[in-house]
Amino acid sequence: MSSAFDHVSADLSTSIEELSDLLRIPSISALPEHAGDVREAAHASAEALRRVGMEKVHLEQYEN
Repeated sequence: MSSAFDHVSADLSTSIEELSDLLRIPSISALPEHAGDVREAAHASAEALRRVGMEKVHLEQYEN
């Protein structure tokens, strides 16, 4: 199995674009109005980890 680093290195421009998309999500956890954005960022992060081969990705459900 190749590492996540190998995957990122193989297509660096796509990896940078995906990271940029993730960083555009205004996931400011200290502001209640961004709760949906925080969830969106968590799901996007989980999907990115799965794409690079991580097999055991789990999101915890948290309600405030």
